[in-house]
Amino acid sequence: MLKMKYIERISLFMMLVVSFLVTLGSMKVYADSSESAYSVSANIPSFQSNQKLSYFDLQLKPKQKETISIHLTNNSQENAVYLVNVNNAATNSNGVIDYNQTDFKQDPSANYVLKQMVTPVAQEVSLAAGESKDVSFQITMPDQAFKGIVLGGIHVTKKDTISKKVAGTAIRNKYAYVIGVKLRNTEDQIVPDLKLRSAKAGLQNSYTTIFANLQNPTPTIISKVSIDAKITRKGSKKVLYETKKESLAIAPNTNFDFPVSLNKRKIAAGEYTVTIDAKEGQTNHSWHLTKDFTIKADKAKKINNEAVIEDQGIPYLPIIIGVGILLVLVILILSYKLLKKKSR
Repeated sequence: MLKMKYIERISLFMMLVVSFLVTLGSMKVYADSSESAYSVSANIPSFQSNQKLSYFDLQLKPKQKETISIHLTNNSQENAVYLVNVNNAATNSNGVIDYNQTDFKQDPSANYVLKQMVTPVAQEVSLAAGESKDVSFQITMPDQAFKGIVLGGIHVTKKDTISKKVAGTAIRNKYAYVIGVKLRNTEDQIVPDLKLRSAKAGLQNSYTTIFANLQNPTPTIISKVSIDAKITRKGSKKVLYETKKESLAIAPNTNFDFPVSLNKRKIAAGEYTVTIDAKEGQTNHSWHLTKDFTIKADKAKKINNEAVIEDQGIPYLPIIIGVGILLVLVILILSYKLLKKKSR
């Protein structure tokens, strides 16, 4: 009888293993080694003053036209197509200069952006296995001289060849190369500035967040920035939420939403104030910025319904301590009355 039960358990275990393997087999995982099997480098031109740089840093005159190029090599064993895009520099919510955004929205403070000065802005380059090619771009400087820098990058990725109709889950690692492009007319230094444009409530990674929109309206990089952001009720000094970050970089003439986490708690409707204290590490420029904003009840309800909220739970420890103290007092009172009765 025991032997039969043992055999039944082994059979059940084997069925579970087979079932797991069948389920795993229905999920397609693609580990395409050719995805990273290519290389990109800048062909530094003779008219670049610093030949030691690995990116384009060009000081050109108004109306000047030049051609630059990058060297693209397909190191894989198969033919491949590469997407080559000229992107304007942006600043992401982590305070990092980002060259990956193809649909970058131009900041109102920017007189010029890289896509206006470098063409073509998008190319598809086909390479046979082991083939190399120089991909060229034309630079046309504006008619009028400008102060500061125009910043962006040449972004290269391998075109995805996996069909969207493939059944199961396709997991891919995406690789990208970026060659920076910085254009200027002079080497004149620009005094940086920082502005707090607005604040609003929303979600970041499904968690409740207040976003403070910060803007660099100057044509220069603000680097090594430390930011201390506080949220208070309007008219109150009590800090409800606070986020501190250091070593941030803000691209020229860009704005971004700096997130202040609400620590997985619900958003309450009302009037608030966001206070930003920021400092640039290299120049010691500092800013103290404030902005009032309102969270309406319907907006708060919508965000809370979509958010992942951490259950704060009932504060059992204070309740237990309070009940314990109450019981001790009751026992002391009853004991006192009993002793008094006996003494009589």
